[in-house]
Amino acid sequence: MSDKRPTGAFQAPILCSNSFGSGIYLNTDGSVRLEDSFATVARVVRNQNGEWITSLIGLDNVLIQTDNLEVVTAIQESLTEGSNLGLIRRILQLLFQSCHWNICHIPREENQKADRLAKLAHLDSQGLCIFEISSFRDLSLL
Repeated sequence: MSDKRPTGAFQAPILCSNSFGSGIYLNTDGSVRLEDSFATVARVVRNQNGEWITSLIGLDNVLIQTDNLEVVTAIQESLTEGSNLGLIRRILQLLFQSCHWNICHIPREENQKADRLAKLAHLDSQGLCIFEISSFRDLSLL
């Protein structure tokens, strides 16, 4: 059985570098509308050439990139210290089941596509909104 923990030893959150190689890059972001507490989350999945892909199923070696330093810190600290937060424990369970992964912090300006997708979901607050790449005629809108 392979170890599905993050590659490398635990370290303080650092900025991502382009040295991840041939893995898959997952950018994620969230948004909350304060007036009604409607929350959204978005993800953008790309290969090493920057081309969008639609699913993580069957993929291995995923680098998760987010502009939320608190999330990166909470997940990394929970690897060595455990976590009292059920959400963090559940995130780790899912990550350990699916792939070899690592998580790092990126500047907000490098996470704009995921940010725009998360905010786009606020246009329709009727329930779950799923946007596929094929839904966009012009990806430059993001």
